[in-house]
Parts: sequence; C-alpha cells; structure tokens
Amino acid sequence: MSYTQKKTYFSVVYKEIAYFSITILYKGKVEHQDLTTARS
Repeated sequence: MSYTQKKTYFSVVYKEIAYFSITILYKGKVEHQDLTTARS
C-alpha cells in the first residue's frame, strides 16, 4: 500500500471509529436519562 492509500484508509477507519463511539456515548446518555426520569 502506498503512503496516500494508507492515509486515506486510516482516515476512513478513524471516522468509522469516531462515529461508532459517538453513537455509543449518545445511546448511553439517552438510556441513562431515561433511567433517571423513570426513577424520580
């Protein structure tokens, strides 16, 4: 793999990981809020 191909590949992977972790964080926050509102 050439340097440019590697750079593109890693930026794509990085975006995927970032999107994935943001989704998990968002879901966790929403679920946590649901729990706190249900409890009160």
